[in-house]
Amino acid sequence: MPATRAILEGLDLARYFGPALIVGGDGPHLRKPDPAGLRFLVEQAAVISADTLLVGDSEIDWQTAQKFAVPMILADYGFGSAGVDEATRRRCLGVLEQPLDLLAIL
Repeated sequence: MPATRAILEGLDLARYFGPALIVGGDGPHLRKPDPAGLRFLVEQAAVISADTLLVGDSEIDWQTAQKFAVPMILADYGFGSAGVDEATRRRCLGVLEQPLDLLAIL
């Protein structure tokens, strides 16, 4: 997860994410669509799944949200969004064209 940390630092966002709060495919949790990483983050945030929303850009993210029983918003600007079929797009809570669009949904 060093690459994620470098990106967060480059965007001046690292201060908002402690090392334990970065979950990736090379970490201790099973890979998506297993919801273990999402479950861990929800527990760390001390929230309940009913107050959780997954923002993702792929079919795998959609499957992860479904397995954890939370809604998903599709980040259409993400690298995986081209592989998300129309049926899945319609089942998402919303579609973001750019990161700032999230503010209008929340």
